Amino acid sequence: MANALDTYSNTKFKRKIVVDSEHCPNLVKRYDVDPEQSCFTLHIPFEQLNSWHNAKHTTLADCTYVQILNAFIDKQYSLKIQESCSRVNECLRIHCTKVSKQAIGKHGGARQSLLAKVKSVAIRHSELSTVALVNDLQSQVLQLESVNATITRDNKALDIKCKEASALVSQSQIKIDKATIDINKLKRENDKLYNIIEKISPQRKFEYKGKSFLEVGKRQQDRKLQTLATRVKQALWFSESFGLKLNSVKMIDDSGKAHCLSFEEKGLKNYTELATDEKQDIQQVLYIMDKFCIGEAAYHELTCCPGGETLPRSYLVKQCKDNLNKLFYIERIPGEANGAALNFEDELSHVIGNLMETDSKLGEGPVKVKVSGDGAKMTRLTNFIVISLSVLNLEETVMSSKGNHTVAVIKGDEDYNLLKAWCSKIFSCINRLVRAGKINIKGKDVCDMLSHLDYWETRHGRSIEDIKECALKGQFSCQFQPLLDIKLENVVIDELHLMLRITDVVTKSLIGQALEWDIKDNLPRAPKDRSNRHLMDLANSVNQCGVSFNVWEKKNADVKGSGIYDFTSMMGSDKKLLLKHLPEKLKDCIVPTLL
Repeated sequence: MANALDTYSNTKFKRKIVVDSEHCPNLVKRYDVDPEQSCFTLHIPFEQLNSWHNAKHTTLADCTYVQILNAFIDKQYSLKIQESCSRVNECLRIHCTKVSKQAIGKHGGARQSLLAKVKSVAIRHSELSTVALVNDLQSQVLQLESVNATITRDNKALDIKCKEASALVSQSQIKIDKATIDINKLKRENDKLYNIIEKISPQRKFEYKGKSFLEVGKRQQDRKLQTLATRVKQALWFSESFGLKLNSVKMIDDSGKAHCLSFEEKGLKNYTELATDEKQDIQQVLYIMDKFCIGEAAYHELTCCPGGETLPRSYLVKQCKDNLNKLFYIERIPGEANGAALNFEDELSHVIGNLMETDSKLGEGPVKVKVSGDGAKMTRLTNFIVISLSVLNLEETVMSSKGNHTVAVIKGDEDYNLLKAWCSKIFSCINRLVRAGKINIKGKDVCDMLSHLDYWETRHGRSIEDIKECALKGQFSCQFQPLLDIKLENVVIDELHLMLRITDVVTKSLIGQALEWDIKDNLPRAPKDRSNRHLMDLANSVNQCGVSFNVWEKKNADVKGSGIYDFTSMMGSDKKLLLKHLPEKLKDCIVPTLL
C-alpha cells in the first residue's frame, strides 16, 4: 500500500493544491465552523479530486482519502492531517464522488473547464498532526515494537516448550501403548492360570460319575488303575523338589481289598522285542484292519469288549504300522496324473538284501532282475498302470505275488508319451543301474560280472543303439525312442498281453467299419428310417459266441451324442472265444470287399 501511494504522489497535475489562510465566509457558514477554530482552507482542483476517485477504486483501494491528501500536501507545505479524522475523509469522499459523476459524459472544452474548478475544504486546528502528537505517536510505536519483540521472543520460547511437550506426550503415549500391551498379555496369562487353577481345584462337576471300581470287570479295573496311576503321578509332581521319588501308592476299595500302584520304571512291551510268532499275529491283524478299513479307535474299542483280551494290544499294532511305514518312502509321480511310486533303487536294494539273508549263494553270481509293466482296466472309465520288479534267481516265487514287488501304481492309460512323463524318475533310475552294472546292498556292491562262452563272437542282433538311431530316422518300424536301456534279447513280450492288445485293435476296427457302413446306408434315407443295423448285427454276432458285449455312444455334458463310441471290456477267456467262433459269423457284419 505504501509503495503504491508513494508512486501515486509523484503524479503531476496542471494545478496544485493551494493552502489559504483567508477563510471564505460562505464556507465557514456552510460547515458551521468557528473562524477561530479554522486553521486554513485547502483549495483542491477538480482534476485531482477526479483522479483520487479513480485511484481509490483501483490501485489505492486500501488507502483513505486523508492519506492521499497527506501524500500531496506533505511534499508542498510540510503539513499533515490526522489520518483518523473522519470529517475530512468523508468530505473528500463526497467531493470526489460528485466531481467524478459530473465528469462523466463530458469531453473537450467542457471537461477542461470542469476540471479547472477547485473545491475548498476548511481544516481545523484539532485536525492537524502537531509535532507533539507525532512524537507521542512515535513513542507509542517504539513501545509497541518493543512489546512486539518481547511477545515474539516469548512466542519462540513457548514454541520450543510446546515442541518439547509434544515429544514428551509422544513418548508417554508410546509407553502407555506398550504398557497396555503388557497389561493385556498379563491378563491373558492370568486367564490361563485361572483356568488351570479352576481345572485342578476340587470341584463337584469334575467328580467321576461312572461305574465304581467293583462294578466293572477285571479288564476295566486294570484300565482304571492305570489311569489313576497316571493322574496320581501328575498330581504329586512336586515331590521331586523335596528330593523324594514316588515309588508306590496303596489304595483300598469298598470291599477292603488293597490295590498297590507301583511307579517303578517298567518298560512296556515293544514290537521289535516280540517273538516272531507274535509279530506275525500282529501283522495279520494289521492286514485285516487295512483290508476292511478298520481304524485304530475302533480296534481299541474292540479290545475292550468281552473276549477282546486275547487280541494284541492296540499300541503294538500301531508300532507295527509305524515300522512298516519306515520301510518305504512313497512319493508322487511327476506330471498331473494320480499315482505313487517307490524309489526303484532303494526297493531293489531292499529286496535283494532280504533275499541274500535267506540265501547266501545269491550274491555269488549275477542277480537277474525282471521289470514288468501292465495296464489294468478297473472300471469302464478307470485304468491303472502297475510297474513291478522281481528277482529271477528264485524261480519258485517268480510267478507268485510274494516274488513280485510293486514299484509304482499310476491312474491313466497306457501311452508312450504319458509313460515317458509319468515314469521318468523310475526309467532314469533303471537306466542308471543298467549302465553301472552294480547296486549297493548294505554297503557292498553286487555286480554283474558274467561273460558268456561265446562272448568273442560277433552278434548280428539289433542293439539298443541301433534302435535309438532307427527311431530318430523313423526306419524299420521304430516309432519311439526306447524308455529303458535294456538289451533287446533281455526283453520278454507278454504273449497274452499282446494278444489282448491285438484283439482290442481288431474289435475297434470292426466297430469303426460297421459304423461307417451304417452312415453310408443312412445317407439317402429319411431321419426316421435311419438305423445302426450293421453295428447291431456285429454286437449280436459277438453275443452268439457266448460273450456279453455291447456298444454305446458317449454323451457330452449337454447329454447329447459326442460321436465317440465305447464297448464292453472283455477278459482273456472272452477273447479266446471270439478268436475261435467270431470269424465264421462275420459274413453279414462287415463290408463284403473286406472278406
